[in-house]
Amino acid sequence: RERAEREKAQQERQRLERMSSRELAQEIARLRPPRVIDLVERDTVVLQAEAERQALQNRHTEAGSASARARDQAQAWREAHKVQAWFHDKGIGHAPKLRELEQQREEHRAEWQRLGPRIEEASLRVQHVRQQAHQRITAEQAPTLAKVAELEAMQKEKARQEREAEAKRLAQKRIEAEREAVPKDFKLMAQKREMKASGWSDRGEQWKAAPEGLKKLIDGYNAAPKEMRPAILDRILNDGQRREQVRELLAEQRQQYRANDRGMSR
Repeated sequence: RERAEREKAQQERQRLERMSSRELAQEIARLRPPRVIDLVERDTVVLQAEAERQALQNRHTEAGSASARARDQAQAWREAHKVQAWFHDKGIGHAPKLRELEQQREEHRAEWQRLGPRIEEASLRVQHVRQQAHQRITAEQAPTLAKVAELEAMQKEKARQEREAEAKRLAQKRIEAEREAVPKDFKLMAQKREMKASGWSDRGEQWKAAPEGLKKLIDGYNAAPKEMRPAILDRILNDGQRREQVRELLAEQRQQYRANDRGMSR
């Protein structure tokens, strides 16, 4: 059984390692459990305790409102029956309606006072069961969260590797494009130098940026008879090593020119 579990764990590891960073992000989203605080609020014990507390709170509120209504009704009756109210207060007469309203007021007030401590007890119970649910759910989620943390580290590393691979791919693509364009770019530079175009005279910034090896190649090319120049380009084109050397010289010229240009613009 242990061997089977080890093999299963190894297969799972291999499955995850084959994933891209995007696939790992999807796997993390699938595995990530809901927030503990949300699960606590949906816990049946917590819901029941909160429902009991709310029911007591509603009864407390209603008792207070009923007591206030009876008080207001008694006051209104007193205003409407001042003589009877006076006899009633002195114990000389009897006002059944006023007595009924005053009794209702006291009963509701007593209910309101009795429910106060019960609400406090219910609130403490809600707090207690919330803490218990939080601890239980946190413990239940611990293995899954540990797995999520492991996958997040894996996903971060995979994303870094993918960025590096993409940067290398783009750099290689650029180099290949530069290598493909070597004869054309070299010929264009040689023509500009021959014509002493802007930047390509002896004091020109483009020419000064060229490395010595490139200057010798360009001057040698321009010194050759025009009918021999295509053959020179063919040798550059067909000799892979020579072509790469020229590409590097051309790239160095461009880089140095940009560096010089930035320096002058500061």
